[in-house]
Amino acid sequence: MKKICLVLIIFCITGCQTFKKFEVKADNTNQILKEAEYNLDINSLKKPDKPKLIFLTKDFNKTNDPGKTFYVALDEKEFKKILKLSELCNTQINVIRGQKDLIDTYILKINQLLELIDNKDLQIKKLTNNWVESENNFRKEKTNHFKSKMIGNGISGILLVIILILTV
Repeated sequence: MKKICLVLIIFCITGCQTFKKFEVKADNTNQILKEAEYNLDINSLKKPDKPKLIFLTKDFNKTNDPGKTFYVALDEKEFKKILKLSELCNTQINVIRGQKDLIDTYILKINQLLELIDNKDLQIKKLTNNWVESENNFRKEKTNHFKSKMIGNGISGILLVIILILTV
C-alpha cells in the first residue's frame, strides 16, 4: 500500500505542475510637451485718426450738410491719414498671412509628433509582446524540464524500489 501511495504522490507532483503565464498591461498615457501660446500684440500698431472730410456742393462751396454734398474733398494732412490707414491694413494683412503660415507649421509639427508617438507606441508594444512571449516560453520550458526530471526520478525511484523488493 505504501508503494502505491508513493507512486501516487510522485504522479501528483509531476502531473499537476503548471507554469504561470506572464502578462503585461499596456499603459497608454502619452504626454506631449506643450509649447507656449503664440501672442501677437496688434495694439502696438498706431492707428491714425479718422480723416476729416470736406463736403462740397456742385458749385464747390463748402457745406456741413452731408445730404447736399456733391463732392468730398481732403486736404493734404487728411489724405496722409488715409494713406496711413491703407498701410496699416496692408501690414495687418501681412501679419495675418504670417500667422496663418506659423499656425500651419505648428499643425504640421503636431501631426508629425503624433505620428512619431504612434510609431514609438507600436514599437514598444511589439517589444513588450516579444519579451512576454519569450518569458512565457522560458517558464513553460522550465516547467516541462521540471516535469520530465520528476518523471525520470520517479521512474528511477520505482525501479529502485522494485529492485530492492525483488532482491530482498
